[in-house]
Amino acid sequence: MVTLWQKAGQFDPARSSLGTWLFRIARNRLIDHRRRLVPHFVAIEHAPELCDDVGLLDVTIDDGRRDTRVRKVLEDLPEDQRQVVVMAFYEGLSQSEIAARTGLPLGTVKSRMRLAFNRLRKAVSDRLLFEID
Repeated sequence: MVTLWQKAGQFDPARSSLGTWLFRIARNRLIDHRRRLVPHFVAIEHAPELCDDVGLLDVTIDDGRRDTRVRKVLEDLPEDQRQVVVMAFYEGLSQSEIAARTGLPLGTVKSRMRLAFNRLRKAVSDRLLFEID
């Protein structure tokens, strides 16, 4: 509710209805909250104690493997692209916040993010074709 009060001056009835505007703010707050959540990693030797179901253990192990693969792919990105991806997904910053923190124009941050996603998408699809666990 505080956010709605603070952003009330930004509401423009010509752009959207009040309901749409309210739901958009709520959705964005939820996305921001989920980005800030730190993933909880469990050592493999402790995973059986935390999982009642063997299927959940498989999911935990698969998540660990995926995390390892993502980190490898991130290492292959150019430093400027890796920086914006890490700030967005590991630190939970918005593109505007990244621009403010780095001193880069917002358009540059958006371009680097897009280029990074294109490289990540290609790298992930290439690795999935050639890796067998």
